[in-house]
Amino acid sequence: SLIKEDQIIYSQTYGVTHAQTREPVTSQTLFEAGSITKLVASFAVMRLYEKGQIDLDKPLYTYLENEEINDERYQLMTARHVLCHQSGMSNWPKKDENGQFQLNFTPGTQYGYSGKAYEYLKLVLEAITHQSIDTILKEEVLDPLGISDMHF
Repeated sequence: SLIKEDQIIYSQTYGVTHAQTREPVTSQTLFEAGSITKLVASFAVMRLYEKGQIDLDKPLYTYLENEEINDERYQLMTARHVLCHQSGMSNWPKKDENGQFQLNFTPGTQYGYSGKAYEYLKLVLEAITHQSIDTILKEEVLDPLGISDMHF
């Protein structure tokens, strides 16, 4: 779509939804977006921060302990570290025989992309708000922005 002065001036769909069926893409076709949802989740975190429900610099374990991490440095990890990809967690870390893993570095000292850290932050948000992540994202992002065609 092309947008000029807040108006859609041209919109067209291209492609197929499946290579074998050749079903065409429409304006209602939903696509799996993957890591783009981190932007939406980050927006929700900032909305909760504005409401005083989460402190970006308070260690996450004080909200919810993470028993998967066998590394005391994780107690330094904050929401800010996760949002900046400085948590110390691998993207999807390999667990040991006890179902635990180590951090790659001390939180806040390096950059390291991590989907797993966002999963931990998601659990923290659910613990803080006593709501599912779907409800949090709907109430904090989708509804206020008038977005109706996005699902998690």
